[in-house]
Amino acid sequence: MSTKDEKFDQYDQAYIDADDNYNDDITAAKGKPELIYRIDANYARISGMWSLAKRLKLDANNDAIDAALNNAKAANKAVKDGRAAAAKIATTVKKVDAVVGALATLTDELRKV
Repeated sequence: MSTKDEKFDQYDQAYIDADDNYNDDITAAKGKPELIYRIDANYARISGMWSLAKRLKLDANNDAIDAALNNAKAANKAVKDGRAAAAKIATTVKKVDAVVGALATLTDELRKV
């Protein structure tokens, strides 16, 4: 079973990536409104979930929470790998979408506890 720190680390990792890369992602979007909207939406959702994570029962465990955590880990790793490989912005934004979805699922599971 996972630890409280292990769960929060996934929120933290996503927030740090979004915060550190926000301006570069907007610049790389080259004025494409759909990408800029997604970058903004992802940043807002990640920021909100990061704040909410501090109030969730991160010490809770069950199969659904562990599955959601594993998905969040994989999604965060895909973003990190994508940035390291200098992936095109649209591909990276889609990977960040996956982080947002995975963290939303983890958040929902933790709220149920």
